[in-house]
Amino acid sequence: MLAQIRAFAKTPFAGALMAVLVASFAIWGIRDVFKTGGIKSGVVQAGSRSIDAAEFRRDFDNFKKQAEQQAKGQAITLEDLLAANYDVRLAEELSHQAALNEMIKREGLRPSDKFVIDQIRAAKQFFSPVTGQFDEKAYKAFLAQNGITAEDLEGEIRDGIAGNHLKSGIAAGLNAPLVYAALESAYGLEARSAKYLVLTPAQVPKPTLPTDDQIRAVMKARAAELVKPETRIITVALFSASRIAPTVAIDPAKVQKRFDFEKDTLSQPETRSLAQLVVKSQAQAVEAAKQLQTGADPDAVAKALGVAPPLHLTHEPKTHIADLKVADAAFSLPAGAISGPIQGQLGWAVVKVTDIVPGHQVTLAEVKSRIENEVRKAEASDAAYELSKKYDEVHSGGANLIDAAKKVGAPILELPPVTKDGRGANGQQLQLPPKMLQAAYALAKGGETEGVEEAAPGEYYAIRVTDVIPQAAPSFEEVRGPIAQRLMIDNLKAALQAKADAVMEQLKKGETLDAAAKSLGVQVASVDNLTRQSPQASQALGQVFVGALFAAKRGDYVSAYTQTGLAIIQATAITPAPADVLAKQIAARRPQLAHALDQDAGSALQLAAQALIKPKVDLAQARAAVGGDPATLKVQNPGAPAKTASPAP
Repeated sequence: MLAQIRAFAKTPFAGALMAVLVASFAIWGIRDVFKTGGIKSGVVQAGSRSIDAAEFRRDFDNFKKQAEQQAKGQAITLEDLLAANYDVRLAEELSHQAALNEMIKREGLRPSDKFVIDQIRAAKQFFSPVTGQFDEKAYKAFLAQNGITAEDLEGEIRDGIAGNHLKSGIAAGLNAPLVYAALESAYGLEARSAKYLVLTPAQVPKPTLPTDDQIRAVMKARAAELVKPETRIITVALFSASRIAPTVAIDPAKVQKRFDFEKDTLSQPETRSLAQLVVKSQAQAVEAAKQLQTGADPDAVAKALGVAPPLHLTHEPKTHIADLKVADAAFSLPAGAISGPIQGQLGWAVVKVTDIVPGHQVTLAEVKSRIENEVRKAEASDAAYELSKKYDEVHSGGANLIDAAKKVGAPILELPPVTKDGRGANGQQLQLPPKMLQAAYALAKGGETEGVEEAAPGEYYAIRVTDVIPQAAPSFEEVRGPIAQRLMIDNLKAALQAKADAVMEQLKKGETLDAAAKSLGVQVASVDNLTRQSPQASQALGQVFVGALFAAKRGDYVSAYTQTGLAIIQATAITPAPADVLAKQIAARRPQLAHALDQDAGSALQLAAQALIKPKVDLAQARAAVGGDPATLKVQNPGAPAKTASPAP
């Protein structure tokens, strides 16, 4: 089966299918592509709108993939997500959006069918590479391949347009009150000055090494934290294009063939800037050309003739002009020239060319190194694929992973013990494919993956679980050093804090900071005009220092840790921002606050939709849809109206 799947994946049809899917994601996002519509029961029900179990599963899987990408490849298990109730949160978030779309529909905000169709026809992903125009066959093929109807897709686009128009209208009327920006700016630009001294470890007795009994007491108190997680030793058979590539000999004929195939893509086509007037008749075209010849502005000419404003193109290639006859005429004129009447495929037109940027036909010499690398990479990828196929055949014939890999000449690696979340013995995150970790923890000791998995294009692997090291309490010697170090640090910090408390008691009784510093043998330092927005000072003194200073009143003494010890700080001055600086900051911040109000208005709009539509969410069906057990839900009343809380990001 794996070999058949791989064979299909290398066909042109598979590549075309993937291109269509990628195009769909780029235009409308994954949810919009798979919108089913018309279903009256499911995970989410909001008026006439619903999301069924299959669609919800697709959304959940997409969220899981995005979360793993943000975690830099770290595996996130279904159990982890269900334990955190992410299926519940996602279902509620989807209900919010469905309710908002339903409310907008009921309010009568509905883009016309023509406007929606125009949006689809303007999507370059559906343009023919030959004609440079919208291709009806490509559009219908996209719908058929994704199992959706034109009505479904148009409905999703209509919702998006309506929602954007409503939000834009609300945002246009929002203006943050001036006092908001004034208060925030005054807070951020307030300056403080301070004197301080720093108590270092030299000012307190050196902490003693803790006894074994003290260490054992900590081990007992923190036994659950100290348990070493289960680890597994994984043996990996590699079929790697990156390892094979250095050995690949380049065939000049293949380099030439690939260059010939990519030459047009690598070359820069000639581009032109122009104004295209579309008129109603040949007589209007003659009149338009006549007026343009006198130097009239194309927009003014269009207005005078009562036709649509001209289409202005800036440095566009010939393929971006939808009408082929207009394109031929436009690209036959010199810069500054005006065409005569053009009877195009879509009607009469007149063109004024304003600028020409010559194209450049790339030569093999210019891109030879790049083309050779691409050929080498492709050859190595094919070789890695063939090697993995041979391994599959030998392994499926009964040989174990190590013997099969040796027979076909694939390298074998043994990884150090790794935890379920991909960390080594020292806690460092290992860069392993999530699927590899999932497979390793699904197998018993001695178990092997049935076939070969793809980690990246041209990179394949198979694994064997060589050993399973169960979780266990650490030995005394393993934790003795770290616990002793932690106890000594805690004791040192406690001694510093006690010393600081004693010094501040003396300061409150009237002793000066300079006198206290002299008795301690340290220097008094100062900082002037520090603001909450002073990044360099914050980095040098630390956020704890800055926070303590800005929480103090003038003349107060406070303590805060710095990079070198525990500081005793006296706030000596509090200075408001100068009027001119404050005014500039208010002007700069007001648009940003308006944007924040816009976000708040959007949230309020969702709350209104929740109250009006009262969407329902079947949480039990949501959990079952993603492969979980509804009995594990820790929420009440599955199927009750959705709450308004949004899921955590």
